[in-house]
Formats: sequence, C-alpha cells, structure tokens
Amino acid sequence: MQSHGLFDQSNDALPPVPFTGAAYSEARDRDRLTTQIQRVRNLMSDGKWRTVERIASELRRAHPDVRFPESSISAQLRNLRKVGHTVETRNILDGGLLYEYRLVQASEVRVG
Repeated sequence: MQSHGLFDQSNDALPPVPFTGAAYSEARDRDRLTTQIQRVRNLMSDGKWRTVERIASELRRAHPDVRFPESSISAQLRNLRKVGHTVETRNILDGGLLYEYRLVQASEVRVG
C-alpha cells in the first residue's frame, strides 16, 4: 500500500469509536471505519475550515483508490465529536444550507 504522509494514520490513537447503525457489522466494518475516521481527523487537524465536499475531494486526491462518500465524511465528523474532539460548524451561505467544519485543537477550546 502506498503511503501518503499527512493523511496516513496518526501516532495519536483515537479512543474506541462507538460506530453504530442498523447495517453496521463489527467484523466487516470496524477496520475500514477506523481508518476512515483517522484519515478525516488527520486532514482536519490543520484547523482549516472545509465543506464536506472539500474534505472528500482532498481525501480522494490523497487516496485515489479509496471511496469517500460525503455521507460517510459527515458521519465521521459526528463520530469525532463522540470521542471528545471539538468540531466547529459555520453556515457560509446567506440564508442557505452550506456549512464548513473545522477541527479545533484542545489548546484552542475555550472554557466558560
């Protein structure tokens, strides 16, 4: 398998992710989803704002042999929140429904 540097698995292991869903199978899906969430986290760790479409596009460029459906990216952003990451959201289209997301590093999280 070819290595892609920035987008490979980070040395910072994620806590166990509570993947769920009616069609979820631990044996079939856990490794694939774990790799996917790590790739999303590694990409987003630079703190830049991105739409789901942009996240998917950047991941596809880094891993051309892997599919990154936008629905899966959205699910992984939710899963990152479940394991304690702060994912900020902002609407970037006046009166519309286009959102950007960014992963906030622990040192940036404001308390109170």
